[in-house]
Amino acid sequence: SIAGGAAYTNSTKVTLTLASTGATHMRFKNDSGSYGDWVTYATPYSWLLSNTQGARTVWVQFKDAAGNMASAVSDTIVFDNVAPTVVVTAPNGGESWNGTQSVTWTTTDANAYSRIIYISTNGGASYSPLAGAAMDSGSYSWDTTGTSDSSQVRIQVYVADKAGNRANDTSNTNFSIGDTTPPTIMGVSIAPNNSSIT
Repeated sequence: SIAGGAAYTNSTKVTLTLASTGATHMRFKNDSGSYGDWVTYATPYSWLLSNTQGARTVWVQFKDAAGNMASAVSDTIVFDNVAPTVVVTAPNGGESWNGTQSVTWTTTDANAYSRIIYISTNGGASYSPLAGAAMDSGSYSWDTTGTSDSSQVRIQVYVADKAGNRANDTSNTNFSIGDTTPPTIMGVSIAPNNSSIT
C-alpha cells in the first residue's frame, strides 16, 4: 500500500508497505515509466511519486535469489498539493445582523472536504471557534443571539481538501451583531390616586 492505504497525499515522498514471501529483491516504477534498478527487499520502503497532480500509480516487481520474478503489482493514490481557494461572501463587512443568519463562502477545489469557522468580536485582533469541523457545504446557519453584541465582528472560514491542504478567508471589514427585538409589552395599569382635597 501507499502511505498506509491513504486515498490522498499532498507530498511526493511516500512510504510503501510491501509483502512478499521469498523475495530477495524488488524494483519500482511510477505510472507508465520504466523500472528502476533492483534493490534489496525491505519493507517499509521510501519512494518518490511523479510530481504531477492527480492519480499516481506505483508498480513493484519482486524476485527471489534464483531470479524468479513475480507478476508486477500496483497501488494508486491521488497526489494533490494545491491549496483550495476560499472566499467569504457573507458577512463580508458592513452588515447589521441579528437572529439566525447564514454565513456563506465559496470554495474552489475538486477535492474540497471540510471547514471550520471562527469569529472575532474585536476587529480581528483575536478569533475563537464558532463552528467545529464539518463537511464543506458553503454555508452555516448561525444563531447570533448566542454571541455578545459587537460592532467589530468578523468571520473567518478555514477549509481543507482531502489531501490536507488548507486555506482561509476573512470578512473584509467589520460587521455588527445585536439584539434589535423591541421589548414585549405585557400590559399597563394605572393606580388610582386616593388622595383627597379638602
